[in-house]
Amino acid sequence: MVWYCCVPNCKPPKQGEKVFIMRMLPIRDPERYKIWINRIGNSDLKNCEDLKEAYKKYRVCERHFSSHCIITGEKQIKRDSLLTLHLPSFHEESSRENSLFRFFKKKQQETNIAVKDFASLPEPSNVPDLEIDIQTSTLCPTNLGKTGLMGNCT
Repeated sequence: MVWYCCVPNCKPPKQGEKVFIMRMLPIRDPERYKIWINRIGNSDLKNCEDLKEAYKKYRVCERHFSSHCIITGEKQIKRDSLLTLHLPSFHEESSRENSLFRFFKKKQQETNIAVKDFASLPEPSNVPDLEIDIQTSTLCPTNLGKTGLMGNCT
């Protein structure tokens, strides 16, 4: 059987060109599978609800994987590889963090922690509105009267 890459607008190699190795979809890893499907951007594949059918019917060629994904000296990709190159639905520059799932997930968790930490900060209360006193070059609070946190203001 002849396989074609399911990434939209990905053309098969011309006669005499290097033949690309075709990769199967990672149906046993739901999180990684969703990332692949979203990055591939193939509407037929997105609408395919039967994972076994998707596994049998669709392939992705190796030109969509960065060098971070290739096992040196072999024709295999790393088990947690993510597509990053020549994709209609993914336009970031290829990096280790977006090419390999373990680093992608770690970065995502760190981002979520940072967002949670930021969200848990208390809202500032009684923060003075400040004006610059041109004569003395000092900051003066406008909503705390002429004296306050910044000392005496004239």
